[in-house]
Amino acid sequence: MASKFLPSLLFSVLFISTSTAFDGDIHDFFLPNGLKVILMERHGAPKVAVNIAYNVGSHDELIGKKGINDIVTKAIVLEGTELYPNEKIAKKRDEYTAGYGDGGTYDISYFWTEIQIDGLEFVLDLESDRMINVKINDDVLKKMRERYHVDWEEWKKNEVSIAFNRAFKVFMPEGHAYQTHYKGIPDQVDSLTVQSCQSWYKSYFSPNNAVLVIVGDFDPKEITKLVYTYFSSIPSADEIPPDPSLSIEGMDTTPSIFKDSINSEWFTFPGSFIGSLFFMPSAREDDAVILGHIENIIELSISKRDNLFKRLSKNRKLFINADSDYLSLLGYSGFFIYSFNVFRTGSINKINKQVLSTFKYIGDNGIDNKLLEQYKRLEFLEEYEEYYSYNLIARRLVRAELILGDYKYYNRKIELLKELSNDDIMRVVTKYFDNDNMKTIVVSINDNKRTWYTPMVSFFANQIVLRLWDPDK
Repeated sequence: MASKFLPSLLFSVLFISTSTAFDGDIHDFFLPNGLKVILMERHGAPKVAVNIAYNVGSHDELIGKKGINDIVTKAIVLEGTELYPNEKIAKKRDEYTAGYGDGGTYDISYFWTEIQIDGLEFVLDLESDRMINVKINDDVLKKMRERYHVDWEEWKKNEVSIAFNRAFKVFMPEGHAYQTHYKGIPDQVDSLTVQSCQSWYKSYFSPNNAVLVIVGDFDPKEITKLVYTYFSSIPSADEIPPDPSLSIEGMDTTPSIFKDSINSEWFTFPGSFIGSLFFMPSAREDDAVILGHIENIIELSISKRDNLFKRLSKNRKLFINADSDYLSLLGYSGFFIYSFNVFRTGSINKINKQVLSTFKYIGDNGIDNKLLEQYKRLEFLEEYEEYYSYNLIARRLVRAELILGDYKYYNRKIELLKELSNDDIMRVVTKYFDNDNMKTIVVSINDNKRTWYTPMVSFFANQIVLRLWDPDK
């Protein structure tokens, strides 16, 4: 949706260097309507990535409207506008062989496209039109609800994920913005009105609540003109509600153990998951980045079945397999280690004790230098291989701007990795991994009940069969 060129463009162009362009040069400016624009030059391939992201996620949803952001996002993506209905968008994307996607999280919502350079104006026209001209009426809301329930039923098939989500409801303080999964609550989605959805769209999906990131092979002066042409006439939102408190510091998060049982189609045999959860600082803290590296190192150790994994599992006597995860959020972060057994639950106390003992060992001694150096090499190699993934770079810039607080932190993970030492690892592990900061999730699968023959079957399955046949190897 084009608009007339504004004279104020001149003031933005003044900030754009007239010197020779280099890969990685970054320019930023604001439009008069509040839209922040970030341009990064990448001249290695004739393509461009466009990511428009909004500072809204499920953490903004009030009780009674859990799921409204997912519904509005679906309307933007699946319904489109009068100028750009979904069929037309698909045809144009095929014409330009574009890659594309979208996402909604606890903290932000985003839409991205990676396309050959001559398709850039199509993307800018599309995203500017979707910023103001999406109409949510009774028919659209009905269709989006139906799609929501299809997605919800698909998500419910991962019974373990559902069980861990139930645990969060218990562990998180009552009423916390992260207590409800970002997909929302089906009953509350069914009670949403057209007016509430359209109001949500107008308030949050507005230029003064958005950041536009463009990465690729372009002349920044020309791109600046195009951005003004397509986005400058879109009016700002009159009022955007502030973020709720996302902190859990000083709040009661008892109990420390959550137990659940599920019947799963994913697992043939009875078994159990025991998860150790540690609450960590906001993604904006440097420690959160180091914790992300620590989680990746543990994941590498598990895949290698090396000494660190053997220590964690007590040479696989406590559990036969494990996994780790790190959820980095604006309010706080979560560090998870899951253990798995078949035909037994395992000793919760012994597993917790061993997890804490392993982190105590890391806090005292650090990570094996060979493992640490191997991890660094793998990360730097991945960074090298992703050099021409302009979409990935754009997504990093978006996350840095909206989650980390400044797009200039977009490469902080790699920058901290260059200097990462065992001293850093020992300090962070000692600070956060202790009994007072640990929660435990126990999920029994497929009627995993103890019988007189359980110890024999469990020993045979875990210590003989699964040691010889390791599905992760």
